[in-house]
Amino acid sequence: MNKEQKKQSVRKLWEMCFDDPKEFVDLFFDEIYGDEQNVSIEKDGEIICSAQCIPDRMHFSKYYMSIGYIYGVCTHPDHRGKGLATKLLETANSKLRYEGRYLSIVVPESEHLFDYYASRGFATCFYQNLIKEPKGQSQYCYDGLNVAINLISSDGLFNFYESLQQQKTCSLIHIKDYFDIVIKDFKQSGGKICGGLAPDTEILAIAFLEEDKAIKQATIKECLGKQNTDTALYRLLKEKYEKEDWSIVWKRETDKSDKEAIPYGMARIINTEKMLTIWAEEHPEFMKVISIDDDAISPENNGTFLLAGGLCSRCNVRSNVERYRIVDLTHKILTEHSASIALMFD
Repeated sequence: MNKEQKKQSVRKLWEMCFDDPKEFVDLFFDEIYGDEQNVSIEKDGEIICSAQCIPDRMHFSKYYMSIGYIYGVCTHPDHRGKGLATKLLETANSKLRYEGRYLSIVVPESEHLFDYYASRGFATCFYQNLIKEPKGQSQYCYDGLNVAINLISSDGLFNFYESLQQQKTCSLIHIKDYFDIVIKDFKQSGGKICGGLAPDTEILAIAFLEEDKAIKQATIKECLGKQNTDTALYRLLKEKYEKEDWSIVWKRETDKSDKEAIPYGMARIINTEKMLTIWAEEHPEFMKVISIDDDAISPENNGTFLLAGGLCSRCNVRSNVERYRIVDLTHKILTEHSASIALMFD
């Protein structure tokens, strides 16, 4: 089939597998989908298994890593249970490795999929917790902060988001074109962007908020701010909605040490040598040998690596070796750096 026929077949499968609004599907296939980032399996002239490998980037210490967001993994109901999705993940990771990417990321749609992806080398590295305080009570304050809703320009929004993410040790930072599409989708679906502003109108925090009028509940999907102004903005929004007899929930980013942590996203190293190279550069004091031998999906990752003097190289050393599964090495490196993702298609 030609590219347009393939695109329409992928869309048909998408609509069969996902219950997304037509407006979102139109946006995705008009502005995100590309034949060059699609991986799929075809049978009898139809796409029966498909995924998108969306290019993105992650800030890691002083480096930028190119990564791939594996999104929209779906299999035709008549062909499930045959290992097609696993084969597709192998193809996707090989494709991303060939493109020079370090990591792949997934945001599982449901709880049981965390086990599925974990068995294929993905580590849970990103967490949220749900903050829902009693009406009229909050542990947060908001001195000197005001709220403006949907009054921030696209460029101003991206610049603020990028500057905040760059301050973190390890964080996903969308390229601007992709960021703009995420924002377009958010607004198109009725989401509100709330800015926490200083008296001089400087942006101090932004919240991405959705309203469910049926149950009178507002949900903050993301809240980003300078020096705890994210909590101040949450407190302001809480008071605003409670005056209208609404409740408010904040899906706040956290880490595994939080006893209320809920798994959110997963990552997988797809090029061990490249990932270990920047880890070694960051830690010139390292003198260690690391071995990976369990990666059946991306066997190129297997091997023994010497990290010394800020460099990484393959080696044949057999003593004093630190042995890792690919999932454990991914988890160790990313959680050591408090890895963060925000504003994902999920």
